[in-house]
Amino acid sequence: MGDQRIDVVFKSWSAPKSVFQKKLSIIDSADKWLSLREIRNIVTHEYPDNEEEIADGLNQLSREAHYLSSLLDKLIEYIKSRKLLD
Repeated sequence: MGDQRIDVVFKSWSAPKSVFQKKLSIIDSADKWLSLREIRNIVTHEYPDNEEEIADGLNQLSREAHYLSSLLDKLIEYIKSRKLLD
């Protein structure tokens, strides 16, 4: 279940922030969302010569784990409440 939850989050990261903020009320701040996307970009793009930057990004994600989990819970609740997935 955890891997599926992570996939949902990462696939949704490219969705327009207005969808999550205005229409679904899932994120609190567009700035926070953009910050998280920047961190995601640091971590997911593999540049071997930027090990320090990748480590910093992972540390930032670790600090945001609770917030990311709450976003995921909101998104899953929205999907379930509207029966969007089986």
